[in-house]
Amino acid sequence: MALKALILGGARSGFAAAKLACAKGYDVILMDESEITHPPFLHEQLTIMDHGFDESVLSMDIDVIIKNPGIPYTHPFVKACVRKQLVYNEIEFAAFFVPQYTLCAITGTNGKTTTTEALGHLFKELTPHGISAGNNGHPLSQVVLDYPHEPMMVSCEIAAFQLLDTHTFKPKVSTILNLSPDHLDVFESLDHYYQAKWRIINNLDAYDTFILNIDDENIMQSKPSSFKCKVLTISLTKDADIMVMGNKILMHGRVIFSKEDVKLVGDHNLFNIMVAVAMAIEVGVEPMRISKALRSFQGVAHRIEYVETINGVKIYNDSKATNVEATMIALAAFKQPIHLLAGGYDKHLPFEPLLTQAHNIQSLVVFGQTKHQIKALFPQAIVVDTMQEALMVSLENAKKGEIVCLSPACASYDQFKNFEDRGDQFKALVRSLSDLK
Repeated sequence: MALKALILGGARSGFAAAKLACAKGYDVILMDESEITHPPFLHEQLTIMDHGFDESVLSMDIDVIIKNPGIPYTHPFVKACVRKQLVYNEIEFAAFFVPQYTLCAITGTNGKTTTTEALGHLFKELTPHGISAGNNGHPLSQVVLDYPHEPMMVSCEIAAFQLLDTHTFKPKVSTILNLSPDHLDVFESLDHYYQAKWRIINNLDAYDTFILNIDDENIMQSKPSSFKCKVLTISLTKDADIMVMGNKILMHGRVIFSKEDVKLVGDHNLFNIMVAVAMAIEVGVEPMRISKALRSFQGVAHRIEYVETINGVKIYNDSKATNVEATMIALAAFKQPIHLLAGGYDKHLPFEPLLTQAHNIQSLVVFGQTKHQIKALFPQAIVVDTMQEALMVSLENAKKGEIVCLSPACASYDQFKNFEDRGDQFKALVRSLSDLK
């Protein structure tokens, strides 16, 4: 009799896990609360049940339950699943089948995708079998389907929601880039959110490595009293195993690259690259080859992404800034006056920390669900309804040599499908204006 897998959620990772499970001989039930009109694949061993979760399924003998990270543990059906047995995420399920993979795992509140893609870039450039995967939109299950036998070097982005479902996940090298308040619309407390992040070290042993950001107060305050794995410290400003000295970045006292090798703006991006390089070296990438590979890394879409210059005003898309901390990072990345576009879906996060960066904001235009909350803190803010209006007002206010930046400090779900959709629409608006010049 075939093994049986129950998969909750028909998004990209859910269907990738379903496809992998079918390939491994499972009978698969994929359930989703929404209607699935155009499934990305069909298989004789796949049963799709949409329009809701049916608890009668739980009376079956189910060997593995895999949950999409977007479905919260507070959901009644998920609670029923947890009462029955362990619930896994797609990344852990995929990792079961590829013990030959070298997994490097990156989590944190901000900077995950940039760091993951930077490390993936180094793996692709400098190893025979390099790739990035995980919460960056490329499910690990798909990588396993594509490369079932190769010794892949995988840079893996993993979110707090995914870490809640990890029980045996054991990356070779891992890190928490930073910690700041986020997702308090889902997590019951800030401590609950931070502890979810720290699950990344649960299964590490003396042969594994954790990179510890000693600059981050929340990391240092919430970290465990001891580690079972090797720990490398990293800092932008202090003496550490990975550190900055003048224009050079050192690891164990040896120069590994120079600031000029990094094409991205901001100290936060320098830090992200430092983490990626340290991870690469820890798993055997030759340090002498890293500088050249770094110079061809251009960053990721939607994270302080340069779009166009219109009438001498540089315009940046930072749609991935879905929390206040990410927007503060963007504001600190520029030396020029910034005309900020902010607002969006309400995740119940405080906006007061933005006041510490008020001196960097030349003008502020707010839109979306949270516009009046931000306006209450910044009386000078201009309130509009749409991102398009916000862009037009910001361009009217901006002078040659200044910056216009979409960095919303909020999620996108009030007016857009996701942050990528918001960023793509913003870039399209900017380029349509550029065409009119």
